[in-house]
Amino acid sequence: MCVTPQSLEGLCLRIRLVTSVCSLTHDGTGHAHSNLAYADNRREKDRLRIAVSSYTLTQQETDIMESNGEKHEQEYPVHYYEEIGALKNHKLTTFHIGAAGIPELQKAAEIMKIASQKRLTYESTSCANLMQYGFTMGDSDFLKSMAEFLTVEYGDDVDSDDLLVTAGASQGLSTIGSLLFHKGDFVFIESATFFSAINIFRDDLGMKLVNVPMDEDGMDMDALDELLTLYRPRSSHEISDKQPFWAAVYLVPCFQNPTGTVLGAERCKHLIRVARKHGVLIISDDVYGLLSYTVSKNDVNRSREFICPKRLFAYDDKSDPDYRGNVASVNSFSKIFAPGVRLGWYELPKRVHNIVRDSGLCQSSAGFNTFTSGIMATAINLGLVAENLRDLRRLYKKRMQSLIDTLQRELPPEVLFTRPKGGYHLWIVLPEKCSSMELLKICEEKFSLAFQLGSIFSPDEQCKNCLRLSISFVEEAEIVDGARRLSKAIKSFLDSPTEE
Repeated sequence: MCVTPQSLEGLCLRIRLVTSVCSLTHDGTGHAHSNLAYADNRREKDRLRIAVSSYTLTQQETDIMESNGEKHEQEYPVHYYEEIGALKNHKLTTFHIGAAGIPELQKAAEIMKIASQKRLTYESTSCANLMQYGFTMGDSDFLKSMAEFLTVEYGDDVDSDDLLVTAGASQGLSTIGSLLFHKGDFVFIESATFFSAINIFRDDLGMKLVNVPMDEDGMDMDALDELLTLYRPRSSHEISDKQPFWAAVYLVPCFQNPTGTVLGAERCKHLIRVARKHGVLIISDDVYGLLSYTVSKNDVNRSREFICPKRLFAYDDKSDPDYRGNVASVNSFSKIFAPGVRLGWYELPKRVHNIVRDSGLCQSSAGFNTFTSGIMATAINLGLVAENLRDLRRLYKKRMQSLIDTLQRELPPEVLFTRPKGGYHLWIVLPEKCSSMELLKICEEKFSLAFQLGSIFSPDEQCKNCLRLSISFVEEAEIVDGARRLSKAIKSFLDSPTEE
């Protein structure tokens, strides 16, 4: 087959036209129609519609596309966990995945379908404000609805003026870190903490991480106080209106990742005093705060089935005489709904709120994720988000209790583990000289299960004798069976003469 440069160029133009049209938004039949709005007139629209619905690539065109690396249907991973290879072995019990399972995601998809139909029907017959550049704080309906929803779920007043929409917790962390701090600034973190936060602060933003010791109740506040005193003279940060804090303290106070622990009331109060004393910003990662398993006994006024821990932001009381606003709460729908919506929110003190809202990033984009927040507002107003959250709490409570009960029966006494009352995660501590890396190899090869290594939650790879189990992706029956197999693997590992 002979192809001239001229014919090749013309052919490629035709192929690019068809594939670009076909790759746009499709209806349920697989035919693309979105590009028709750009046609000059009705005749051109009809011509394109016919061309798109009936055109088939010839073998010559297919060969040319493949030879140029332009395959008609490029194969990409369908989601993040496939991309990183976390599901390459489908026989494994997936204790290592901290995300919702397929049935929960399917319910979330149904909710979004209902809410989208309702909201977009309204938008298409009104001014379509949701399709315009948005309000910098986020969709106004969302802010009001979210404040009301959170007030009920927390059992504590939430002011819509304190909220600001984000594209998820990770984007929230990155944005607030980049706006309020610069390379070389200090961020004080729990000695075991969310590994993506480590990557964002250290690798993306170039901040210096300082480990703060923890015990079974969370971050040690006396140790934090001493470390802040020690490191303040080493800071080169220049305080300004746009960067009023010389350092940050990052932590996950409720149902912590990876340990599942909750920072108690006295420690929360102590932390606020320390932050005010040293002039630092607490970045409170609250993505698990609403996933409480504690059942309400007599909350007649709120009619809540589950009671959530008081959020850290509320301990920084605006009525205090020395209040300045030292807590920034970062939250997300990823754990309480579905990660694919890429939607979250800040709860911020006024001085931090103004910095984020007035930033070039927020002003240029006219808010983060306006469209999805508008759809979510409708879902909230229909009562679908509260119902879904209630169902998730019931489901995860059963799963977590099954995991705890099984480990309690099966694990040897020298192996310790937390007993979370909410969230996704449970933390296991092996005897000090044991390597969870070696245990993982045995578990994958002989016991068909996987977990997260404790070392990834530490910037200096401590916690090598620890591991994290997550219950969100695994059905209850598999959790029980997987926990039994894990216990057998640990017993075998501890009895092995090669233990290190």
